[in-house]
Amino acid sequence: MDTFSLAINIGTFNHPKKDDISYSMIVGLFHFVLPIIGAYLGVYLINIIAIKISTLLFFVFLFIAIEMFISLISKEEKDLKLNNLNKLIYAFSVSLDSLTVGLILKSMGHIWILGPIIFALEAAFFTFLGLTVGKFSYQKMGLKARILGLIIILVLAALQLAK
Repeated sequence: MDTFSLAINIGTFNHPKKDDISYSMIVGLFHFVLPIIGAYLGVYLINIIAIKISTLLFFVFLFIAIEMFISLISKEEKDLKLNNLNKLIYAFSVSLDSLTVGLILKSMGHIWILGPIIFALEAAFFTFLGLTVGKFSYQKMGLKARILGLIIILVLAALQLAK
């Protein structure tokens, strides 16, 4: 849901249609790779990071909310043109909680590679769907769609603090 929510917000900004597919593919790739990394290195990474993933996600959501708020009060229409590094950072940030999924899948002892495959396809689909919904909602609602998106991001940030 965090991937879907953030994709809705990105969709409210003017960006090239071809980016919808690349965002979705990159997010899907990260949702495939990070659970595998989590399955093998998750315990070590969690100890090294020494910060709860939910706390890190809180700061990512808060940063995005601040950027959105600044965009709203500036009242200027911005195009969203993310370079490849920014796309990777976005995809990594919405996929970071996938590390813990790998730990869980590995501990279950099943054919756990199927989990990351399904997880990746689902993440790519919901990213694409979120971008499409965001674009549509902005066309119909204008700035109200961005305000609603900002509220959703703040709720997601608060939920991360509650974990």
